[in-house]
Amino acid sequence: LRPLLGAPRTNLTIEQNQDNMTIRNTGQAAALNVWIEDARPVRSAGYVYFDDNYFSLLPGEGRTIAVAWDGVPEDERRLEVSAWNTNTIGVMA
Repeated sequence: LRPLLGAPRTNLTIEQNQDNMTIRNTGQAAALNVWIEDARPVRSAGYVYFDDNYFSLLPGEGRTIAVAWDGVPEDERRLEVSAWNTNTIGVMA
């Protein structure tokens, strides 16, 4: 895993629609192991489902992910998107 510790940093951008989000790598290096997760406290009511997660993106590449919430009020929907070599991005879903 040593080479991963020195992986060059990159940047992600996120575009949202009602039922999906597009994650795009706008940096110059591959985004390694992009991970989407529920940013609410662990014991919060309801669930969020993604049709894809834990993937890598080459520079300039993007991926559209379907996001479905169950039992979570709209004003409480929060996600975090990160990768091995990026900062964590908070998203109000």
